[in-house]
Amino acid sequence: MFRTVREPGSGEGRLAPPQGISYMAVFRDTELGTTLLAAEAFGQRVEAVRRQIPAVRRADDIEAVHQMRVASRRLRAALSIFETVLPNQPVKRWRKAVKKVTRSLGAARDLDVQIEFVQKFQKDHGSEKRHRPGLERLVLRLSQQRAVQQPSVLRAMDEIERSRILDQVAQFARKTFAQGRLARVTPGGTVSMQFAQEAVRARLGDLVSYESYVSQPDCVAQMHEMRIAAKRLRYTLEIFQPVFGSPIKPFIRSAKQFQTLTGDLHDMDVWLVRLPRFIDDEKARTLEFFGHSRGFKRVRAGLDLLLEHCAATRESVYGHCVRQWDQLDADHVWENLLQMCDTTPLGTDSAPPAVRPPSATEEPPPRAQAV
Repeated sequence: MFRTVREPGSGEGRLAPPQGISYMAVFRDTELGTTLLAAEAFGQRVEAVRRQIPAVRRADDIEAVHQMRVASRRLRAALSIFETVLPNQPVKRWRKAVKKVTRSLGAARDLDVQIEFVQKFQKDHGSEKRHRPGLERLVLRLSQQRAVQQPSVLRAMDEIERSRILDQVAQFARKTFAQGRLARVTPGGTVSMQFAQEAVRARLGDLVSYESYVSQPDCVAQMHEMRIAAKRLRYTLEIFQPVFGSPIKPFIRSAKQFQTLTGDLHDMDVWLVRLPRFIDDEKARTLEFFGHSRGFKRVRAGLDLLLEHCAATRESVYGHCVRQWDQLDADHVWENLLQMCDTTPLGTDSAPPAVRPPSATEEPPPRAQAV
């Protein structure tokens, strides 16, 4: 993989990287340990994306699209974090290509989960005959919309393979690890620790900046942004787990649990907007087709039942969000996270004595299927 070149004016040789890549350019602006950390994060996440492509193409399991979106978001998070320390790599181009895949799958994933949610609701609550027509109509419309999305899903898979972006990211990771082995350097180091601390502080600051909205049930948009902030914090903590070691794991769990709760809250908020629109649209469709809307009463009964369920679920999930955030605050979880970042030596396997990890919070209610 490496070749020997002669230094000008001497008979001594040195190892040089393969033609087409300059490791001096890669490592000039950052410590090798930090670059290796980036390569480790990229390598793991790019393979996770690649593994999902065949299943997404087959479209025989709705979890495939979900897993692809999760894998692509994690890869995007890693690319975004390390973009500034790899100025001589096309990280921005890689990130934009992966982001395009994530967005291309968004509508399909939303519809998959909506269909699953309504079908489960039918099974649990729609046993009465009068509720079936409306719920079946909703599943029909959602399934029709999902079929329309499948060509876009396949095009996204074609594009990510044709662009060879995944191959480029994987090649960067392999070559960087080869350089690290030759230099006897492992991922991490002083610069890595400082870089990780700054990244965690920034993501945590974003999350906590929404704290004032937790007690305001009508701040739908802000709570949605808070969910995104929790997700980004979680992904950042996962990326830097090799730096902080096992003490970071309880904080990852705390961020994930709050992300899940706020995600459930957002799902219900979306249903509470979309269901009334769906009812209006279907009523108008009935009126246009039959010239009257008398028969629409059969359809509306099940939809009204679902709407009531979503409103009650929203209230329950919101209350749990408030209680969990209050518990995180009472346990000083985020203060402990900052202290852990500042005091954990590289490679440690236990938390510093002065830092109390998050306590177990109350169990969340059964998850409301996402929209």
